[in-house]
Amino acid sequence: MNDKEEIKRLKRKIELLEDENNSLWEMLDELQKSDGENWLELIDKLREDVIIRSLMISSEKAEA
Repeated sequence: MNDKEEIKRLKRKIELLEDENNSLWEMLDELQKSDGENWLELIDKLREDVIIRSLMISSEKAEA
């Protein structure tokens, strides 16, 4: 393989790696975005659970 062919091959390899790198950054951005949404969903569920539990607890004693 001569130098020109090697340079051409390496340039193509660089293009492929840069494309893969960009794709990975995009995936990371999506994961971070969805992670934030998941935390908000979890907080909402926990808030509902706390409200329901507080409504179920009575400090008054009833006769059985």
